[in-house]
This record gives sequence, structure tokens and C-alpha cells, in this order.
Amino acid sequence: MDSLPHTPDRHPVSPDAPPPLRLRTAVLHWSVCLAVWLLPIVAAAHWGWRWPDLHLVSYFVVGVYLNRRVLRRLVVWHPNFDTVQNVSSSKLAAFLFWPLTYPVLFFKLAVVKVL
Repeated sequence: MDSLPHTPDRHPVSPDAPPPLRLRTAVLHWSVCLAVWLLPIVAAAHWGWRWPDLHLVSYFVVGVYLNRRVLRRLVVWHPNFDTVQNVSSSKLAAFLFWPLTYPVLFFKLAVVKVL
């Protein structure tokens, strides 16, 4: 059945939106990013580099990558909750705390999919 007149579509998707990402692929992206984040720590310990600089740079680069490439294709924001406050707070939390935020998100999405 088509949508009623005067009611918007339930999930508006722009034509230039990237294709959705499978959960398995998103977990693979997160795992590779975790390895990329931990690699400078291991390298710094082995060769005696200043690891805080490398650690912080890789942490923020990986956070930006996950927000731009994974979160955008994994989560579709509902129009009622697509406010600047909600989206910005969620994206900032995912950026700043990505080692913990993404596994929680993956678990929630898996529960929704399985149950």
C-alpha cells in the first residue's frame, strides 16, 4: 500500500546517499581500525619513539574514518530524532570514544537483527 496523502515516506533516502553497510563489514572496519590504532603503540615500545604523539594522532584519524565511512552507512537517522543536538552528540560520542561506542552499537544492531 502506498503512503497516505499528506504523510511523508517513513525512511527518506537521498539519491546520493551511499549504500548501506552490512554489520559484518562494519565490524571488520572497526577491527582493522583498532589494529591501526594499536600499531603505533607497539612500534613506539619496540623502537623507543615518543608514543603519545603517534597514539593520539592515530586515535583521532581512526575516529574520523569510522564516523565518515562506517557510521554514515550503518545508521539511518529517523526524521523525528534527526535534530542537530541528537546527531551531533551521537557523532561526537562515537568519535571520542570509538573503541567502546562501536562495539556497543554493533551489539545493539545485532540484537535488533536477530531478535
